[in-house]
This record gives sequence, structure tokens and C-alpha cells, in this order.
Amino acid sequence: MSGITIGIIASSREWRTLLQAHVRDHVADVRVQILREPRIALELDLDIVVIDDVSSFLTRDKVIRLREKGTRVVGIYDPEGQEGLGEKFLENLGVDLSLPSTISPEEMISAFSQLQPRQVSHEVDQAVFNYAQNTFAPQAPQTVSSLVAVSGPAGVGSTEVAIALADIVAQRKARTLLIDCDEVGPSVARRLGYHLHPNILSAIDSVANMTSHLTENVGRPSDRVANNINFEVIPGISNPEDWSQLRGSDLSDLFVSARKTWRYIIANTGPFAEDLSGYGIERFGATRTALEYADIIVGVMSPTPTGYMRFLDWLASLRGISGDREVFIVVNQAPKSSYIRGEIENQLAKDIDPRFVSGLFFIPFDERVHKAEWEGQRVSKGSFLNGVSQLASFILPANQAFVQHNVQTISTPQPQSYTPAANAGYSWDDPDVATPTVPPAPPTAQVQPPVDSWADVPVSVEDLEARVFDDQVPHIDELEQSIARTLNEHEINPAPPVQPHPVVEQHVLPPDVVPHVLEPTQTGVTADGYVPAFKRGDSEPVAPQTYTPQSQNGNQSNRDVSRYVNPEQNQEQPKSGYVPTFKDDKNENKDDENFWGS
Repeated sequence: MSGITIGIIASSREWRTLLQAHVRDHVADVRVQILREPRIALELDLDIVVIDDVSSFLTRDKVIRLREKGTRVVGIYDPEGQEGLGEKFLENLGVDLSLPSTISPEEMISAFSQLQPRQVSHEVDQAVFNYAQNTFAPQAPQTVSSLVAVSGPAGVGSTEVAIALADIVAQRKARTLLIDCDEVGPSVARRLGYHLHPNILSAIDSVANMTSHLTENVGRPSDRVANNINFEVIPGISNPEDWSQLRGSDLSDLFVSARKTWRYIIANTGPFAEDLSGYGIERFGATRTALEYADIIVGVMSPTPTGYMRFLDWLASLRGISGDREVFIVVNQAPKSSYIRGEIENQLAKDIDPRFVSGLFFIPFDERVHKAEWEGQRVSKGSFLNGVSQLASFILPANQAFVQHNVQTISTPQPQSYTPAANAGYSWDDPDVATPTVPPAPPTAQVQPPVDSWADVPVSVEDLEARVFDDQVPHIDELEQSIARTLNEHEINPAPPVQPHPVVEQHVLPPDVVPHVLEPTQTGVTADGYVPAFKRGDSEPVAPQTYTPQSQNGNQSNRDVSRYVNPEQNQEQPKSGYVPTFKDDKNENKDDENFWGS
């Protein structure tokens, strides 16, 4: 046995550790590859894949696909039956060889060497596969189904939109399933009052192990379940720490099985869709798988600047999953202001390629939603439910048999609340869109001129002069009287006439009268008798004697003269000792030293 590659699942049982160590230390030309995800087993070129009966690593479908590639599948089981599903489970999967976990690694390698890669007939395997699937298939399988993924950033209300959407489409008397695929914060079970078990992991195990039909593993309502729930629910994981058990490959098998039973499948996904497979983990695999397999994607956003930026980040992560898939954008709790709605629509048209937008819907804010959440009931009426109803009638028409992937054209009339930023499915390079044909304007009614109009018949210059200067034309006095009567009838008081300003008489002095002018009697005194501050010194303030000049007409002036001082009453020197140079004429304060002390 040489030159082969063996893929071993990352099992926690002892057989895997012993087999891996034996091949590394004692067997040459044999390479061992640890498989942490089922998709790796399908992508790599492996000769043998070794699984056990503890985990649902492979399903019947994946086993058949591996055998079609020429890869042999070996199952390891516990012969004592203390753990695992047993040898019978491995035989139902269709493995090529079943070995007990108690044998030695040398015996395992010897058994592997007896398996020769072979191409199994496709018809035989397909017949076995159909037999296993029909064992648990319903009597009347559903051949037409639509899968809608409702997603968006955290806190935008995507869960509430998904619940309302499932409630509306279920009223069409069609079987509807709501699946909670949120691996970060599953809340559908708590919102509607369902038990945490069975949940989505139970449904995946039933599909992978084929132990029971999927309809037997839907959610069970509790005593506080919401009233009038007419759709079926598969709750999410009971503990967010169990996200590692929710693998994307298992979820894809669940969708394939659910499409055979339910007409409408609404998948509520998580808020994050980043690809972290490069770090060796599949953190958001459930959300990415739901968005990848969905026929229709509904993205919910918040009508705030922060919510808008988060929605753009979510939309960027979506591009790495679905490529050029179109998205129906829902603005939840939108304000009534048409200006704000127009700003959001214009900004979306600038930032997002119109090829990736199928439609834009505004769902208004409704207090009934918060009331229903507190009461644990579904939203039965209101503007929120009406907005979701318009969304459902547009993306899932009742008369449409199936909604294809990447919807390009939709013939359903647009709802009144829908204001698209760009026509879905059209290109701006099309000549009909670049230069649209303008329909002709409807004919307008011709306005007939009045009978008394001068334009009814041709009029000569003489007749026109006669009509203009005729005595029948009212005089200007008659017009003023008519205006006055109209004002009186409507009790309108015209503005009072503006009174002219009185003319101020100018008093002119006689030529023989000389105007009074105050002559200064002291140096530094102005003509009005004002003494500067530096002349007054720092003496205690004394009530000055005011000087009141006479006006020209003999009356006292009204000017405030409290600051004027009679120069004859202020002859003392200031107490500060400072005497200006121009006042020290007699050198009365001369000392031996100058002012600066030199």
C-alpha cells in the first residue's frame, strides 16, 4: 500500500489519535489529512475517508458523491454500543467498510489496503439513495418552493420582519416554515413562546441520520405561545456557544429536505456574514449558507446615519457570498418625513450599484410592534404589518409559481410605498433608458373667449378709439368711490393719511448782535471753562461750582455742565507733588536732585 491519501475526521475518540501516530511513525508513502468540514472531503482528492458513528459528519448524499468520485468511505463504530449510533447507522449511510474501534492501527491499515478505488455505477447508487429518501418522504412531496433569507445588521428588526413575512404568506393557505439560522443571537423561539428543544440541530440530525422525518422535529409551542400562529417554526440553537455544531454543509442539506415539504421557507439569519475560513473556523457558516442558497434576499436597515453605514458594511460582506445577487432593501421604522426618505433613497442610489438592488421599501414606525413584543404575541394589524404585506406581495406574488435566482425582471405592479432608486434589471446603457421616448401630451381644451371680448371680431382703429374714449368708460372719481364702497363692505380701514412734519422755525440773529464767546482766563482752560484732570490733582473731590454760559437767546443751556469747573476756584497745586513743566515757571519746587534722583 503506497502513495495513497487518507482523510480522517477530527474525532475526539482514541482510534483517531492512534491511527494518525502509527501512520506518521511507521508507514511510508501514506499521507493523512485531518478533515474539519465535510466540504473539504468533497474538494480534496482523497483515496479513503474515515468517519465514525458519533458525529453526523457525512450524510447519505455526501457519501454517494464521494463514491462517485472514486473515494472509498470507511466507518468506525463502538462494538460495545456505549457511545455512537452503531454499525447499523454506518450501513444506512452506505459506507464501503465498517470496522470496530477496538482493532489496532496495523489492522486498520491492512483493511484499508484491501479496498481498491472503484467507480460505482451511478444508477445503482441513485436507486439506493432514492429508496432511503422515500422511506421518510411525505405522501405528497412539495415540488415548488421559495426560500427567502431575511438578514441585516444587528438591531435593525430583521427578526420581526421575518416573523411578519412568514405570518403573511401563511395566510395564503400555503405551508410555511420559519427557520432561525442566527448563530449569534437566536431569538425566534423566545419571541413566539416556543420550547428551545427540538431546535435546528435536532432537525439537522434527523436529515443526516434519517432517523425520522423533518416534520417531526419542528418546534413545540409552550404554554405562553403567541396566538394564531399558522406557520411552523424551527427554533435556533439553544445556546449561542453551540455555534460550532451549526455547520453550513448540514444546513444546506436541511434546506434541500425542507423544500420537499413547505411551499414558503423564511430563514432568519445572523447579522454577520464575514468569511473567516482563512483562520480555520467556520464562525458564520450558517448565515453564509442561508444567503447563498436563498432564492430571495431581503436586507433590513435602520433609517439613521450609523445604521446606514452598518448596512453598507453588511452589503459588502454579502458580495463575497452571492456575487451579483440582487437584494430587496427594507428601511425599517422609517420616519414619515418624505424629505428624510428621499435623502436615504438618493444616498443609496449613489453608493450602491443599481444592478444589485431589486427594490426599496419603507416600513413606518409602529408602536404596536413594541406592544406585541412585550405581550409575546404576533403583530396583527397596523402600519408595520401593512408595509410587510406590500413587501410580501411584491417579492412573493400569490399567483407566481416560483421565484428564480437573480430576478431580473418583475412584471408585478409596484406597490404605492415602493420608490425604486433605479429600475431593476435594466442598464443605463440601453438606448430606451438613456433616451426614453416621451409620450405626447394629452390635448388640452381650447378656452373660448368671452362674448364681450374685443378679440371676438376684427376691430378697426376708428372703432377702437370710439370704444376707448366712449362716455361709458368710468371716470377716475367713480373708480375711487367704487374702491371706497368695497372697503366699507368688507370693513377694511384704509391707512390714515400721513401728516406732514411741522416746519421748525429758524432763529436768525440780527446783524448787530455778536454771539457770546467765552474767553479763556488761564492757561490750560478751555473756552467752556473745563480744567484738565492733570491740572486738578488728586485732592479730595469737592462739589464744584458749575459755570453756566448763557445761550444766544438769553436762556440757560440744557447741556450737562457738571464736569465744568470754575478756573478761579482751582488755583491750588495738587498734593501729589507733580507739577507739569509748563507750570513750574518760577522753579518753586526745585531740589538739588532732579526728578529721577540723579
